Amino acid sequence: MKKKEPIDSTTESKLAYDSIDEASKETFPTSDAPAWTLGAPLDAALKADYQNCEIANILSKEHQLVRKVVASIHEYIELIEAGKKIHVDDLKCINEFLLHFLDHCHYKKEQLLFPLLTHGEGHPTNYVLNDLQHEHQLGHDLLHELEVQLTHYMSKTPQSENALVAILTEIKLFHLNHLAKEESYIFPAIERILDKKEHAVLLKQFRLIDEHLDLLTLDNLRAFSHDEPTKPSSD
Repeated sequence: MKKKEPIDSTTESKLAYDSIDEASKETFPTSDAPAWTLGAPLDAALKADYQNCEIANILSKEHQLVRKVVASIHEYIELIEAGKKIHVDDLKCINEFLLHFLDHCHYKKEQLLFPLLTHGEGHPTNYVLNDLQHEHQLGHDLLHELEVQLTHYMSKTPQSENALVAILTEIKLFHLNHLAKEESYIFPAIERILDKKEHAVLLKQFRLIDEHLDLLTLDNLRAFSHDEPTKPSSD
C-alpha cells in the first residue's frame, strides 16, 4: 500500500486532504502507519490562544501536560545513550501515568468530541478523524510495548538497551506528531463548529471524566503540571 504523505501543518485541512481519494473508504488499522513516524521537534507546540473556547483550552492544557511527560522521556533516552543506569521504577511510574491519563481521561474526552466535528463548514474529513482514532490505539499499544521492554532491560537481555531506546524514541515522536496534528486540524474546528449547547454538554461530560480519575493519577497530574518536567533519576 502506498505510504501517505506527511501532513503539512501549515495547510488548511480541507486543502491538505484534497488529494486523498476518499472514495476508497480507507480505514485504519489496515493501512500503513500515519505520518507521525517522521518525527517532530520537542518545541512543536502551537502557540494558539483558546481562552474564548473552553473545550479547546482544556484539551490544549492536557497537550501541554503530555509534552512535559514526553520531555522527561527524552531525558531518559539521553541518559541511556550516555551509558548511565536509569531508575527503572521511576520510568515505569511515568509510563503507567501516561497510559492511565490518556486512556481514562484525554482520549475519552476526544472520543466524545470527534463525532461532533463531522458537521459544519470546514469540518475535518473522516480520514483525519479515523487517522487520529487509530493513533489513540497505537499510542496505547506503544506504551504497553514499553512495559515489555522495561522488563527485558531489567533482565539485561541482549540488545535490551537498544530496544528500550528505540521504543522510548518511538513514543516520543509519536506523541509530538499526534499532538501537533490535533492542534492543526481539530482545535480550529472546535471553535468553528461547536454550538453553545454542544459546548455546554461536552463541558459537563469532561468534568465527569475528571471526577473519576484515581488519586494516584491526580497526584501525578499535579507533579507534571509544574513549570518544569519531572527530572529523570540515574546512578
